[in-house]
Amino acid sequence: MEDTKVEQYVTEKDTVETLEEIKGSEALDTIEDTKPGPFVWLCAAATAIGGMLFGYDTGVISGVLVVLGSDLDGRPVTDSEKELITALCAAGALVGAVVAGITSDKYGRKPAIWFASVLFTLGAIVQATSFTVAQMSVGRFLIGLGVGSASMIVPLYIAEISPARFRGRMISVDMIFLGTGSVLAYAFDAAFYKVNHGWRYMVGLGALPSILLGIFLFLCPESPRQLLFNGRREECVHVIRRIYPAATEEQVEAKVLSIERGVREAKALNEEISIKASLGLLFKRPANRRAGIAACGLMFFQQFCGFNTLMYYSSTLFDIVGFSNPIAVGSVVAIVNWIFTVLSILLIDRIGRRRLLLWTMWGMPVCLVMAAIAF
Repeated sequence: MEDTKVEQYVTEKDTVETLEEIKGSEALDTIEDTKPGPFVWLCAAATAIGGMLFGYDTGVISGVLVVLGSDLDGRPVTDSEKELITALCAAGALVGAVVAGITSDKYGRKPAIWFASVLFTLGAIVQATSFTVAQMSVGRFLIGLGVGSASMIVPLYIAEISPARFRGRMISVDMIFLGTGSVLAYAFDAAFYKVNHGWRYMVGLGALPSILLGIFLFLCPESPRQLLFNGRREECVHVIRRIYPAATEEQVEAKVLSIERGVREAKALNEEISIKASLGLLFKRPANRRAGIAACGLMFFQQFCGFNTLMYYSSTLFDIVGFSNPIAVGSVVAIVNWIFTVLSILLIDRIGRRRLLLWTMWGMPVCLVMAAIAF
């Protein structure tokens, strides 16, 4: 019975305000043709620091594991303890992503990113002041919570504030910052490799970008969709004007009405349909099921392919092989990752997302097998 209700709701047209009425004199379309101001690009870059922190805290542990020595608990850290310290970041990211997804809808995107910056800062401080494995583990878990929150909310925030024509490019800023964070992590790891207790500087420096992120957020607005979701229409109009400085009042109003209609439909859908029924829509409809499997499958295999293993343990592997500065050699992994991230962004619109994925996805297992044989 509920499934029938869902089908009727999804297929029936909203007669209160149709999309054709909103478009009017094509104002909704033409606003996307106007040039966005530097304000929205600055907001995208500022919040993308969250992506940089993701990359930094993923990469920095590679060097830390090599130089921990006997600084924790007054004895050499065992392999099992190193694995625990490394894995807790991923565990925290899982929890952080779920919690951030729920809280950001209720309290807004900005508070969620702010909370992530606080977690990054606390995690860095706890790690840098650690004298026991337990304290270090807590610090890594806090960092993981920040990583999960940032990876969930930052791309969503950028997507909601960016003009449709520039959305892909603005979201790619987050990916570039993520790769940049990994490169910086290896650079600082290499710089402090020979310094006594240098690992404390490695992890502690992660607090600086997170503090900057928290400061820059004061200059960034809440996303227009979230403002309308909470009934703050005047603020939404003001933000739209700043995003589209060359737009007319008619275009701004049309854009606000378009977002307003989407918010109203989302609220009505949430009130009308239970979570069980919405999950039924996802899995019972073939088109939705295929899209869900493709999206979730890509994210799963992105993590399962083994790349993060290299990011975490590349310095350890090169140390075992016998390099005098294994961290500097391990930085090759982060640098190549950054180069190909930029290349993919430049090529993705020319080649296409699906083709680029199918061409490159086989490289990871082949290279991992080669690395295993060479080692």
